[in-house]
Order: sequence, then C-alpha cells, then structure tokens
Amino acid sequence: MTLQERLFALRDENYARFQAKLTPTVPAESFIGVRVPELRALAKTLWKEGGAESFLSELPHRYYDENMLHALLLSEMKDFSACIRETERFLPYVD
Repeated sequence: MTLQERLFALRDENYARFQAKLTPTVPAESFIGVRVPELRALAKTLWKEGGAESFLSELPHRYYDENMLHALLLSEMKDFSACIRETERFLPYVD
C-alpha cells in the first residue's frame, strides 16, 4: 500500500470539507481529511518502518494532508541540524 493509499484509508470526508472552509485559499480537492492525531500516529509509524526519509525527499506534495504529515515527520527528527536543513527545504512548499 502506498503512502497516499494509507492516507486515503484514514480519510474523513466531513473533516476534509471542514478543513477546506478554514483555508479558502487552498483548493478543496487538496484536502484528504485525515485528522491530526491519525497523522501523528502515521508519522511515528513511518519513522519506525523506515519510510520517513523517502517521503521527506518527495517535494512538492499534492495534498494538504501530505504537507501536514511532512511537518509532523520533521517534528519527530532527533538531529537538530538535519531538522533545520529539511525544514528550510520544505518551507517554499508551505501554503
């Protein structure tokens, strides 16, 4: 199962509509609708499984939820210098 498929498996369409209303400058179809606690859990799982580095290297992301996951993965990084480097690489894609 791809990471995008995992995100869509966690989808809450009502939550996606709610998020789209909060950020009207982002197209509504950019929201999958994964709740933050589930994204946090997925971020921790990706670090344990070893899929985090691969995902972090894939920029830009298509979905808002992927950007949220990216930010949560950065927050889990233990190496401060690497975290700053990756954050600076990610920032141009944050809307």
